[in-house]
Amino acid sequence: MSADHPADDHHAKERARDQAMVAHKRNTARFFTENRHIAWVALAATIAWGAYGYARMPKAKDPTIEVRVAVAPLDLMRGVGNLCIGADDPRYDARGMVKLLVAGLRCETMDA
Repeated sequence: MSADHPADDHHAKERARDQAMVAHKRNTARFFTENRHIAWVALAATIAWGAYGYARMPKAKDPTIEVRVAVAPLDLMRGVGNLCIGADDPRYDARGMVKLLVAGLRCETMDA
């Protein structure tokens, strides 16, 4: 390209505008780039403040979670069905199923 090409003139104007902005404009990134010692002290203070805050943070205990006995879906279906028709299956515990269903309706555990 020749020196009198319009693109060269455009690039020269952009470069001059950018140089003027850099020469007069201040921002946080430039400040910390030019003053690295302040940046390191600020970083160390932030880390120390975070460690202090973490150490002073109240510690919550884990909540107590009620453990319930798992019931197989097939056992539940058999239990509901056999409550209606009678327990012909020797593996079926009618009293246990009634206790489980009543405890579930009351939102209690089986041990209650």
